[in-house]
Amino acid sequence: MSRPLVAAVVLLVALTTLLSGSGTSSADSPVGKIYFGESGTIMRSNLDGSDVEEIVPEGYSPGDLAIDKVGELIYWTDAPGGRILRADVDGANIVELITGTPGVSRLTLDGAGKIYWIEREGGGAFDDGTIWRADIDGSSIESVLSFVALRAVAVDPAEGYIYWAGFNAVFRSPLDGSSMEEWAFGSGALIITDLAIDRDTHDVYYVSWTPPVPSFGEHGAAGKIGSDASVAWVYGATRPFHVALDLEHEHAYWADHGTQQVLRTGLNGADFLLVDSFDCCLGG
Repeated sequence: MSRPLVAAVVLLVALTTLLSGSGTSSADSPVGKIYFGESGTIMRSNLDGSDVEEIVPEGYSPGDLAIDKVGELIYWTDAPGGRILRADVDGANIVELITGTPGVSRLTLDGAGKIYWIEREGGGAFDDGTIWRADIDGSSIESVLSFVALRAVAVDPAEGYIYWAGFNAVFRSPLDGSSMEEWAFGSGALIITDLAIDRDTHDVYYVSWTPPVPSFGEHGAAGKIGSDASVAWVYGATRPFHVALDLEHEHAYWADHGTQQVLRTGLNGADFLLVDSFDCCLGG
């Protein structure tokens, strides 16, 4: 459902979904919504891509998004400003939560009262970085661990693990950052760009990208790494970034910077759906 753009350059820099379940179902409830960044704004729509609306205007530089469904709050990173912000899920009551966070990216909530994010040295996508966390009100800030070329972070508090991606491997450690281990790995120049946790099955979902090489081109994949082996859904010359899960409906969503689209599939890799598409220049 392509639509005209109001800016010359569009940035789809983050993606998150809200599931039905606990929480209210008021007109401004996040239940059954997908949130994403476009043209420096925060937008939301129904899970099938209908009823698109702007909830946060330009000026807040949204990067990665995360939702507190129970509290009905949306969190996002502002990398240029080095800060983390929060608002109600309808975009009201914007507050600056955490400041002084250069290179901030890859924001996630653990569902147990903590917010996690990555700060990269120099702010580059492949720079070394540190995983930080705080209480969801912005207090009790602490560093957890540092690693080479941090790309993504996800947390499973019930199992007591932090997962993160560095180039072509996924690593994990206990929540205190000790005893790091390589948990799963890819091959070649594979770059894992985002992770998401199914906190019921403890499977880890990912999106990945291989940079262009002669006679091959870009190569993107989405899939899961779990107790019943890894499953990849390969879908062509694309650049997938940002994955989010709708466990209630057994769907995974991701943003694709190569095809300028937001897509959806079943958690088994079947039933693809184009949720939204853009006319220009996704980045992130």
